[in-house]
Amino acid sequence: MEYMQAAVLTAFGSTEVFEFQTIPKPVPKATQVLVKVYATSINPIDYQTRRGDYKDLIRLPAIIAVDVSGVIEAIGEAVTHFQVGDEVY
Repeated sequence: MEYMQAAVLTAFGSTEVFEFQTIPKPVPKATQVLVKVYATSINPIDYQTRRGDYKDLIRLPAIIAVDVSGVIEAIGEAVTHFQVGDEVY
């Protein structure tokens, strides 16, 4: 099993609720891609989620990030428009 580092939202509140963890790397399902993230940003949805504005929609612990850029690392078997190595954002 492969692992990755992630900033995990463990509770709702201030920025201190994030915890850096080593977690299993996800395997993409049939129509999904796995992106190795090289850059991300914080936008209003991210901080609203962190403070608990959408707590009825988010199951903790959670990894949140709406805006990311990186390179596709793996693809599901039904993916046809992307390939491993494609740069995405």
